[in-house]
Amino acid sequence: MDLFVSEAEGRGKTDPVYTAETVDRLNRAMHLVREHLQASASCASRWYNRKARPREFAQGDLVRVYCPRKFVGRTPKWLSFYATEGEVVRKLNDASYLVKSRAWKGQKVIHPDKLKPFLTFNN
Repeated sequence: MDLFVSEAEGRGKTDPVYTAETVDRLNRAMHLVREHLQASASCASRWYNRKARPREFAQGDLVRVYCPRKFVGRTPKWLSFYATEGEVVRKLNDASYLVKSRAWKGQKVIHPDKLKPFLTFNN
């Protein structure tokens, strides 16, 4: 027991008393951490929700897919990260769409935050 209980902390206490106090301190620390994590999560959620906008796409809509690939020797300032063009195959749920593109071998499941409508201009 000498390895687990230091001389300064365990002096004058029995093992069950010391263990109960340690468990109590750990529980209080856990509750304090959970309160702070909840506050941090709500702050991050408010920050995200300020810019996030709900997007809806229908089957057959043409979209551009966000792909933040960086190339060596190229300035990101001039790169378009929405280079891949695709078509919405179907909506899986509120947070994912099945998209196909000629640049891919198959279809991919993509979050609507990574999609934007492909606009074409008619003359």
